[in-house]
Amino acid sequence: WLSPVDDAEYPSGWRIRVPEQELDLTVTPALPDQELRVAFRYWEGSVRVSGKGPGGNEVSGRGYVELTGYAGPSLQDGAK
Repeated sequence: WLSPVDDAEYPSGWRIRVPEQELDLTVTPALPDQELRVAFRYWEGSVRVSGKGPGGNEVSGRGYVELTGYAGPSLQDGAK
């Protein structure tokens, strides 16, 4: 996801595979723009999880992700 404020680029989806546990999951943001603009900028928010679990069974759920370090300097460092 590309921030409209400062062009910070955040990952906006992940694939998680754990062959030993027969897991193959896709994690996607519930909403794209969940960037917080406080003393420092970061993305945090709700995600949806779906995929296959043991035995090939469909699995789904919800989660939370926090991403830091993708935006420029913090406001404390003089960024505006």
